[in-house]
Amino acid sequence: MAWVDSGGKVLIQWATATAADWVEYTFTSMSDVRAVPKKPEPSDSPLIDDEPGWIAAVNIQGVVLTGDHVGFNLDGQGRLVVGKWNDDPADWPFLDRDGFGLLYTFDSFAPDNTIRLPTPEQVAANPTRVAQDAFGQWCWINTRQTVTPYANTATLEAALALDPVEYQWAQFWLDDPNRLEWSDWPSGPNAFGKNDIIHGVWLDEPTWRSLEQARSEHSWREWGAE
Repeated sequence: MAWVDSGGKVLIQWATATAADWVEYTFTSMSDVRAVPKKPEPSDSPLIDDEPGWIAAVNIQGVVLTGDHVGFNLDGQGRLVVGKWNDDPADWPFLDRDGFGLLYTFDSFAPDNTIRLPTPEQVAANPTRVAQDAFGQWCWINTRQTVTPYANTATLEAALALDPVEYQWAQFWLDDPNRLEWSDWPSGPNAFGKNDIIHGVWLDEPTWRSLEQARSEHSWREWGAE
């Protein structure tokens, strides 16, 4: 089973003047992605209203994403590919005509025999949280997610030099052996199409805090019930 066969639930919180909770969508095809409301990339002084189209946050399998842009795609294996990236120097003053982002893949849940196996009593008591692997062994189910950071070394070093406290995450990115350079961000046939991107928007502190407070919590296990 792949992401496209497992319900495809994606939660979006829209950046609206009146704070509201997540709105649930189903992304099992690119038509689903393109049917979601989208506003143009915002200006430097955007008017925040109550119409959907700019993104505040996305929740997929319990992973909450925010960014200047969030793009969606489906790969050839039926997985959902989500990229969130930032490239606005007004928000990120250490940027020098580049950007930085995270590229995720989300698949359906599957048995995971890398964690402690359930006892027969746990199998009987947790029928929706266990499954048998290819060899018939009972295992806890788990997510199948990947994430790869993309950022130039010079960009991350500039962030740390500018403010090592606010941008302390840059050190973790520098130390990540899986990090790729920004020039490797998906392009060509793997790029996110214009109609597959939802833009974020700058929000003042009170508006952002009210949106954060309006979000209900959703655990990754909810996606396993699809």
